[in-house]
Amino acid sequence: MRALVIGSGLSAVALLSGCKAEPACRECNVILISLDTLRADRLGAYGYHRDTSPEIDAFASESAVFLNTLAQHANTPASHQSLFTGLYVSQENEAPRITELLGARGYRTAAFTGGGLLHRRFGFSRGFDVYHDSVERTGLAQVTPLAINWLRENREHPFFLLLHTYDIHCPYTPPAPFLEMFTEHYRPGLRHLLGCRREASGRELSPESVELISAAYDGGVRWTDTLLGRFFDEIERLELDSKTIVVLVSDHGESLGEEGLFGHGWFKEETHKVPLIIHVPGSDPRITNEPAQLVDVLPTTLRLLGIEPPTGLDGVDLGPVLRGEFSFEGHRPRLGLNPLGEVMFRVDDDFVLIDRLFSDDLLYDLNSEWRDVASEHPERVESLLAQLAEFRRTRPAGSRLTPGKPPDLDEVPAELREQLRALGYVD
Repeated sequence: MRALVIGSGLSAVALLSGCKAEPACRECNVILISLDTLRADRLGAYGYHRDTSPEIDAFASESAVFLNTLAQHANTPASHQSLFTGLYVSQENEAPRITELLGARGYRTAAFTGGGLLHRRFGFSRGFDVYHDSVERTGLAQVTPLAINWLRENREHPFFLLLHTYDIHCPYTPPAPFLEMFTEHYRPGLRHLLGCRREASGRELSPESVELISAAYDGGVRWTDTLLGRFFDEIERLELDSKTIVVLVSDHGESLGEEGLFGHGWFKEETHKVPLIIHVPGSDPRITNEPAQLVDVLPTTLRLLGIEPPTGLDGVDLGPVLRGEFSFEGHRPRLGLNPLGEVMFRVDDDFVLIDRLFSDDLLYDLNSEWRDVASEHPERVESLLAQLAEFRRTRPAGSRLTPGKPPDLDEVPAELREQLRALGYVD
């Protein structure tokens, strides 16, 4: 296995661009499944002890499972921008999206989403022939039948399908028996703890309350997994499984009581470590700890189809890693960003640097408790800052790592605003 060592002035893009193989699935369709707010470590395929994901685990057993994948953002719109464009940030939404790149080659494109911050009002319908974002029919139980009907009507044509759901997102209230499946602490009077903006962050909660929130979240994972299993079954019944690449991801994870935090939007392992599972018909299953990112999905998918990705991407084609031909040898610059323009930067699995704009930088030891150790390792801070500066200078997309414009939530229709309120995005 050839090593992909990233040195000064040398990017993974440059190293991987010279490693091309025959397309794995030139005539394939693509299904992208985005399970909003799913943290990787709550799946059996990623080592979780609870039986939250039998259907996803079965899917993973026949796929490539990337155990070490970072989301670029801990919020839904920015993370999906990176997922659709292969860029850390997409300034003014000008970058071509995977829907446009495939649509230009004759693919039919459709999305069946949970709405919310993926509503067409915020620009996410661009490049889709069909875009479902109803504020009433939002869960997988509602949108999956619509997606299946669309597949039946379009299965004779090459297609790209996005399936997205907030079923795991707060409020953590899946239907019975899933809400109570993993806890003995649930009582109807405690339902307020499971909602969004419940003010649990930063204040004392009993261990039972923390466990209740965590277990209810797990129930949402199992509910989503059950519905997804039905979708997988239908793909087989339609005989699409032998000619469809299926990519399962999440846009970000969720804090569930770690350091007293609940929710997402900050730099934490539990909010940025996400699942990435890629099924390519005819390819051998693989489990890999090679470092991956959400920005890798676009170039990887296009290359699997035999399509050359656009130049200047931040993501890389993981095909050689998927085939077991290359390794980063534990050294790859990877980024996370927040709306303030701060950067989470790591090159290995030992330390992560938080480059802050208006206060001291932070350093965390990934092999210890989550606390700032910058004063204990000044030489590591200096080294990572130097590598980040070099990375900014040489990255293909340019030196700017500032966030794109956030969605305007001030003037939205009443029904959409109510959905956003239920999801905790507006007061």
